[in-house]
Amino acid sequence: MYARSETIGDPEYLSGTLQIVRLFRQMLETGQPSVPYDDALERVALLDAGLRAHESRQRVFLKDVMKS
Repeated sequence: MYARSETIGDPEYLSGTLQIVRLFRQMLETGQPSVPYDDALERVALLDAGLRAHESRQRVFLKDVMKS
């Protein structure tokens, strides 16, 4: 759960990662998705956009990540 950027050495995405893990555990315990699938996909897309922006050093829009 503790992600570190090797290039800058700062923690990244900690609060988002923690939330995803909590929701995943809740889903495993109940057998039901804890949030609508669209919400979960959007959170993963946000993390993906952040990673792409970090790697490319360019602005990445959520709408572009959700398309691919």
